[in-house]
Amino acid sequence: MRLTRLLPWLLVSCAVTGFVEASQTCWDRATGDWSNGSNWTAGEPTGELEAHVDNGGTVTVSNAGEVCWGLYAGETAGNTGNLLMTGGTLEANYEYIGISGASEFGQSGGVNTVAERLYLGFHGSGSGSYTMVGSGELHVGHLYLGLDGTGSMEQSDGVVALAIRYDETLLSGPVHAYGYMYGAWMDLTADVDYSHHIVTTSGVREFSCLALSPVSGYTLTVAVEGEGEVTPNGGVYAPGVEAGLAATAASGWTFVRWDGDASGSSPAVTVDMTSDKSVTAVFERSVSPQHALTVNVVGEGTVRPDGGSFDEGTSVALEAEAADGWVFVGWSGDLSGVQNPAQLSMDGDKTITATFEQAHIDCRLTINVQGQGHVLPEERVFSRGSEVTLTAVPAEGWHFVRWQGEINAKEASVTITLDRDMTTAVVFEEDLDQCVLTVEVLGDGGYVVSENATFIRGTMATVIAYPWQGYGVKSWTGTDDDQTTAGSIEVRMNDDRHVTVEFEIIQENNSPAPVDPNNETNPISPAGGCALVAATYDTPLVSCLPVLRDFRDRYLAANVAGRTVIAAYYRVSPTLAKAVRRDPFCRTIVRMAIPPVAAVIRDLMHPAGPSVEGLELSRTELGHSTASVRQPM
Repeated sequence: MRLTRLLPWLLVSCAVTGFVEASQTCWDRATGDWSNGSNWTAGEPTGELEAHVDNGGTVTVSNAGEVCWGLYAGETAGNTGNLLMTGGTLEANYEYIGISGASEFGQSGGVNTVAERLYLGFHGSGSGSYTMVGSGELHVGHLYLGLDGTGSMEQSDGVVALAIRYDETLLSGPVHAYGYMYGAWMDLTADVDYSHHIVTTSGVREFSCLALSPVSGYTLTVAVEGEGEVTPNGGVYAPGVEAGLAATAASGWTFVRWDGDASGSSPAVTVDMTSDKSVTAVFERSVSPQHALTVNVVGEGTVRPDGGSFDEGTSVALEAEAADGWVFVGWSGDLSGVQNPAQLSMDGDKTITATFEQAHIDCRLTINVQGQGHVLPEERVFSRGSEVTLTAVPAEGWHFVRWQGEINAKEASVTITLDRDMTTAVVFEEDLDQCVLTVEVLGDGGYVVSENATFIRGTMATVIAYPWQGYGVKSWTGTDDDQTTAGSIEVRMNDDRHVTVEFEIIQENNSPAPVDPNNETNPISPAGGCALVAATYDTPLVSCLPVLRDFRDRYLAANVAGRTVIAAYYRVSPTLAKAVRRDPFCRTIVRMAIPPVAAVIRDLMHPAGPSVEGLELSRTELGHSTASVRQPM
């Protein structure tokens, strides 16, 4: 036997029997009756100790009460040790028949109980056989035929019963040829041989064993009629056992009775296993009592469902639907409240009433006022279908702008038909106290530019005069300081203002007009503060000025941001105009930029309008136009 297989057994033996203690006693190497103390070296073996049979000895067991921890027969190689059991009882935890030598165990009577394992042929040189005849009984936990050696069992009568406690895979090598049924007794039947092949580390080993078949247990067969289950669902039981059964019905079904080898209407029953038995659990579909639902309607409308019969405990969903022009008011009878749909539990006959009333539907008009003003009429709730005329009335200093929302109109008075709740808004804006600035040039000699023609009262307006070359400002009128001759003035717009400017000659201009650096004969503009005029003066580019001027007056001057841009331009324009007149490169850059800018602006304002080249602006228009709303560039 391999050392690795002996170690667990040795450890168990030492722990239980005190194998290593000085008082340990072994009974061994003897012949004769087990109960005859003279046949043992230390007297008759008793208690949980070891019994060894070897050296060709044969021990006979015939008395009751023979007990040992381990029985070892045929222990050493080349020797034999045999046992003969004719009656009585023998109890051991382990029995090793043919450990390294040869051993035969013949039993014709009595009961041999092996709590754990019976080995027949333990080591490779060991050979063990067990012969059962007569009325003998062998009760063993695990039966191993040919562990490493050879083993056989023959049974012509008697009982060989096994109860296996763990799986064979816990051990390695050829240890098989046993049967089990989870603790139920099984008997070995004689004269049936099978060849088994057990794969081991050394290859394939063949040995013979006897087939197992249940002969002392009875089968309980369980059937189900209807829908339900029985626990346990049958099985094999030892003779005389009372098998307990419990029937459980499926949902909607009821257990009725047992048929076959069981009877009664109780779901729990016991069956006396004195033979094979067959029982049937009978289930029937549950029949619930039904209750009537009566539905009444007051007014015009319907209820779903409108009545009927329902199983007890059923929850019925009731939904009321009003006819046109009617509204659902509530439930009465066995159902109350206004919830719709509503649930009704059918725990008895029920009568309910759904009440409907004729609808008086009003429509609500919600008006949000933006700004200061109000809307007439002040009533906001009207009957559906009413035709209502609304009039927006601005507060003093404010004016009506528009309706917006579900009403979209620019007229202060609108008429609508209310067929539903509506929400709208009316927009008022504050009247601005504005003053008009008009600017006039007296005579020739230059032109002027103002920020805008209309100003909010109290704000400052800037007017810039641009004399031609050789001219200067002679005088201003209508300003805050008419004594000034500055080229740029500011006027406080406390009221409408009319400003005039007059230019005078300050020197003769006999010098020839300069030309551009590209040897073109385009003259440079006379002295002035507008960079665009300076760059386009007396060139074809002058046709771009009306487009730029129109963009200034129509778009930039119409809002605060645009007016800021205009003012910023006129602040830097005089400096830029000087650079245009003096620097050919700067003049060329500005001239290159003017046509594309004018073209883009023209397309924005007049998508299908005339080309820039078709616009004309005469020198007279530049020098003599009167600035009121629109001023020349």
